[in-house]
Amino acid sequence: MGRFRARHRAGAKTRRGGAGGDLCKFGEIAPETSETANTIRAEFLRFLALGGDDRAPLHERGVRLQGAFIAGELDLEGAELPFYIRLGHCRFSAQIILRGARGRTINLQASRLRGLIGERLKLDGGLLLTNVQVDGPIRLVGARIASDLECKGARFENPDDDALNCSRAKIGGGLFFGETTSIIGRISFAHAQVGTLGDASDCWPEGSLNLDGFIYEHISSRAPLDSRSRVAWLDRQQKRFLASESFALQPWSQLSKVLREQGHFSAAAEVDIAREDRLRNAGCVAPLPSPRRWWAIVTAPAALRKQCDPAFSSGAQLKLAANVIPWCLHWFYGRFAGYGYKPFNVIGIAFTAWLGCAGLYSYAAARAAFGPSNALVFQNKDYEHCRPDAQEKPENGKAKIGNWTRCPELPGEYSSFNSLAYSADLILPVVSLGQSHDWAPITTGDDWSLGYVTRLAVWGEELFGWVAALTLAAIASGLVKRKDGG
Repeated sequence: MGRFRARHRAGAKTRRGGAGGDLCKFGEIAPETSETANTIRAEFLRFLALGGDDRAPLHERGVRLQGAFIAGELDLEGAELPFYIRLGHCRFSAQIILRGARGRTINLQASRLRGLIGERLKLDGGLLLTNVQVDGPIRLVGARIASDLECKGARFENPDDDALNCSRAKIGGGLFFGETTSIIGRISFAHAQVGTLGDASDCWPEGSLNLDGFIYEHISSRAPLDSRSRVAWLDRQQKRFLASESFALQPWSQLSKVLREQGHFSAAAEVDIAREDRLRNAGCVAPLPSPRRWWAIVTAPAALRKQCDPAFSSGAQLKLAANVIPWCLHWFYGRFAGYGYKPFNVIGIAFTAWLGCAGLYSYAAARAAFGPSNALVFQNKDYEHCRPDAQEKPENGKAKIGNWTRCPELPGEYSSFNSLAYSADLILPVVSLGQSHDWAPITTGDDWSLGYVTRLAVWGEELFGWVAALTLAAIASGLVKRKDGG
């Protein structure tokens, strides 16, 4: 205790407070400057944090300071910290070193730090950084924190370097960031594990995050759980984790898994869809050059292509051209069925197509653009008055109707034309209502253009029906096999 004998009032006050377990208050806020009345030497604070000695014992409540100026580097590397440490509203003139230390709870609420180096730190309690201001790095690589890492209202600033590095850390409680949290610099939770993630939409800076391998069991109900906010969070990863060479799939799969386990199935599906979109945009599905690059490849002279860049070679052009097909199919699958995560999209589009085509067929039928596909009926003179090109006085002597779909004399066993049933017959490939077998567009006569348009619609709807049916079948089989419920 001799070499730590207090040289001024602050040290004596701290020693007395430590022995009695009282809060030693030097001010309400972190001091701007060092003064005799508020300055505590870092080495003396270390002595107290380690438990003091017989002449200056530390109360079981631990070290409790407020509003002090800590002079020098507080070096607790490898130390055993037996008691609670609360250093609130304090200003530190140098970094806090907690590398390899073991302790309980450390509370630095509203303090001003030059940095905190805590690799392999082990705490049986939590690390409370609420409203702290840090002008330097926070390094908690490989740390083990049994309770919470609390960062609400904190401001971390370390431009062009790590502002917060929690790589490989394990946090048994929650990781909490509030709306007023501000971070300038890189952030890493690579291969870290957290019980509960509680954040705000705007606390993460653009292009700063490393979330590769980040595992969390739950997202707090107070944190954003909508797909837009959560996808925006993942889009704030460092650019290298969104590029084809090192695209990080795990953060997307982890988010989707947690949202689905919490019952947010729609949001989870949107995250899965966004992941596929990002994969395609990154060139992981089928790499394509940018439009400007593509134009340069196509228009550059052959000699220049070979001399300047291997990508200008004809083989490379063919390879890029071949990638257009899978790229387009992937894009279509995403828009059509949400990559299998939105099967009801297919049903909705099919329903719209059914009604739209039915409306076209109804209009075409009213304009006499449909006729019987059975030749025995179409060429039978008994029904000549039903033909659109029938004479005013047909040979069969019956009054002209001029529209096959309104001909009452057709045999009873021949199906009457119905536009809704006709459209359903085309779009449902495994169902036969007899309409498409008995009726077909007429491409002759005065209104032949309508007939051709209708025939194209028939072909298109029939093809769409097969595509929709096969897509739903593929999705159904995927739903059965996929274990994550997606």
